[in-house]
Amino acid sequence: TDYSVSHGEQVVKRWIELGEHLLTKYNDGYVKDERGRPRGIGYPSEWLKEVLKSKPEQFKLPKWEDNKK
Repeated sequence: TDYSVSHGEQVVKRWIELGEHLLTKYNDGYVKDERGRPRGIGYPSEWLKEVLKSKPEQFKLPKWEDNKK
């Protein structure tokens, strides 16, 4: 029916708007305030410790070699 189609389209439109809003507001570990200014929120220290413990090789820095002679 027209009613079902109309409301279904409205629901899909609102879900798309919500998705775009969430992706824009919480992009890359930053939260944008009502003026659009980003604020870094970081990660909980326990989570960071677990990530480092589970994949230590992934986060090792390469050795710096001084090539000046």
